[in-house]
Amino acid sequence: MYALIILQSKKTIFFYVDLINKFMINRSLLTITLICSTLCTHIYAATNHQQLCLNEDSLINASTKLQHCIKAYELLRTSNSSEKLVQLAFQVANLYEKQSQFNDSIKTLETLETNHPKLTTTFKIKHKILRDIGKNYYYLDQYELSLSSFLKAFNLAQINEDVQAMAKSYNDLGIVYKAQSRYADSIEAYKQSLKLKESLNLTEEIGSTMNNIGNIYILINDFSPAYEFHQKALQHYLSLDQHNDLYSTRIIHIKNQIGTSLQKLGKLDEAIKYLEQSIDEAVNLTEKNLILFDTYCTLADFYLLKQQTTKASSLMKHIQGINNINTDQELSRLAVNSKIMTAKQEFQSAHDNAISGLNIANLAANNEQVTLFLGLLSEINKKMQRYELAHDYQSQFIASKENFLQQRYDTEIKYLQNEIDLQQQQKNLTLLQKNNQIQELQIKKQQLLVLSFILLGVFLIILILWLISHKSKEKKQLLAQVNYHRKKLLDLQTPKEKLQEFLSHITEPLICINQLRTITFANQQFQDAYNQKQNDLIGAGIENAIPELSATLAKITFNSEDIPDQQQLSHIDDNGKMIKIWINSLHALDHAIVLSFQEYNEDLDLPSSTHLYVENANKIALMVKRLNSLKTNDNTAQTNQLIQQLEEKLKPTNSEEHLSENYRTSLVDLMCSNLDIWRKITHGDRISLAEESSIWKVTIDDGRLRTRAMDRYLSLKTLPKSPRWRPVVKTSHYILSECKLTDPQRKSLNQLLEIFMENLRNKNL
Repeated sequence: MYALIILQSKKTIFFYVDLINKFMINRSLLTITLICSTLCTHIYAATNHQQLCLNEDSLINASTKLQHCIKAYELLRTSNSSEKLVQLAFQVANLYEKQSQFNDSIKTLETLETNHPKLTTTFKIKHKILRDIGKNYYYLDQYELSLSSFLKAFNLAQINEDVQAMAKSYNDLGIVYKAQSRYADSIEAYKQSLKLKESLNLTEEIGSTMNNIGNIYILINDFSPAYEFHQKALQHYLSLDQHNDLYSTRIIHIKNQIGTSLQKLGKLDEAIKYLEQSIDEAVNLTEKNLILFDTYCTLADFYLLKQQTTKASSLMKHIQGINNINTDQELSRLAVNSKIMTAKQEFQSAHDNAISGLNIANLAANNEQVTLFLGLLSEINKKMQRYELAHDYQSQFIASKENFLQQRYDTEIKYLQNEIDLQQQQKNLTLLQKNNQIQELQIKKQQLLVLSFILLGVFLIILILWLISHKSKEKKQLLAQVNYHRKKLLDLQTPKEKLQEFLSHITEPLICINQLRTITFANQQFQDAYNQKQNDLIGAGIENAIPELSATLAKITFNSEDIPDQQQLSHIDDNGKMIKIWINSLHALDHAIVLSFQEYNEDLDLPSSTHLYVENANKIALMVKRLNSLKTNDNTAQTNQLIQQLEEKLKPTNSEEHLSENYRTSLVDLMCSNLDIWRKITHGDRISLAEESSIWKVTIDDGRLRTRAMDRYLSLKTLPKSPRWRPVVKTSHYILSECKLTDPQRKSLNQLLEIFMENLRNKNL
């Protein structure tokens, strides 16, 4: 046909050449005429190829049809508006797929989408392209790429809210999840697909999806739901009005699966009835023996379980002459025949069938069937008293079983029964190694003994794992509590960032220390003036960190309330210059002690700017405290009057606001509990608590170490009028985070800490 088209084109050209010779037609007219002629020929050829490509006649060879489709597709690719172009592209991809040329099919679909975006923007076309690409990747066993394409199609269906497309995509996901051994995901995807199909009343597909779900439950050895879904699928097909060979074949397959589930559930007689019923109902089917092939094999296997070898053998005669079967069916036939020969003690025939099955299974890379035949060969050789060969097959069986289980259960679904089966096979291997030297009775006794030890071992392992898990959980809870108290301890410290923010505008050198004479902050001016780095200063003692100032700074003393009793010190440097060191306690930031350094000026002997700033900050803090006490006054006029007189009334006095009895009592109780638990846990005293926690100051008095500040918080009589609660709370958090307390001790200290914090909140309110 294509040759005729070319010949016709040549005749047309010769005709116009002859016209030129005769009538001397203008050259431009000749060119136009030739172009029109070629275009007509091109269109005619494209149309002809399209008709042959889209022809549904089954007599046309698939390869020939593919060639016509490719030619028609190539002729139309220059057009970007032809709707037939998309139809031809799908037809080409489909023909490639049918001939197992999956990569060519993928390339055709991707080229269509890339080169003709305007023709592939609609949802239906884009969804079909993604599904077809995913299907081809699935056939190539490239499951990750297949899943990626199916998920894109699913997301597209969700965005467009197309329920039928979502049902198809869920079904696609179920297929690829099954191939990846992600059985739980596969079941969920199939169930979602089934739900949507039922809502759309897609009769043809509902039964198939139910059957797919039941098949996966059989794969994971969960036979109760498998039986349930296969029963639903069976009832669905029986309810349909149409009863043809296709539906009858599906019903037979489903009954076969129901029989498998019933047998695994211990209902062997009921399973046999189902399969025999299938055989009776298939009497009028064309090629019924081929359709019933799996049923005969399964039923024969069931009769072998009942030790009815003759019945099993007669069933297998029905399928002896059938050749056009697939690999799985051939393996089933060889396995059942091998079992029948073994039951008849025809061991050589059984061995030959098993060897044939093993070779076919290896070629098909069917690990499950390889394992089955290795097990059969081990048992056959054992009964033939060829123990060395039996041992070899048993070793291969265990290796194959391990490999199969590893591939099948490397996902989230792992069943304890398979582990027990593997241990049982290990036991069988050990017994076979000794089979030449010991009698059958001794072997059976040892089997029972080994099994008992295995079960005991499994029980002990489970118990140990539970104990480890329980201890790990307790350890995590304790660690969480310890970290909580460590965080609280850190939160109660005055951070460097707060001091830096508060004192950022000060231009003269300054440092901050705590009550333990440890440096907590140094500004840049101080670092520059004394050639020090902040990292070297933070955490160091003031006497050791700055050698040239050590003698002068050692003169700083604290009174019982941990506030410097000196306001300034004088220091003469190496150049003879006098430096005044001003000392202040910053109440707003946990009584941090600020030391500012001022060069002495005889003409202007004023306090340093830092001294004045901290002094004013303390006054403001006191004002805020007093103002808060005025908020409860409902008389606005009186409140305004009090605010006007506030400056006069705010004079430094020691008359602090009286704390409630509960607040003071709970603070003393908490500190006493801190010291009591410290003594019990560490066998230490107040000195060791102060030194190790670095919270309380230790002094030397008459040659003895004392903790005067801490001692004042151990009794209501000695408790200061305005106690500083932070060191007490910090001590509690330190003990809870750093000491190994018993549960009662931890609970008791936590309760006292919570009681005090509640009293503190009430006091502040």
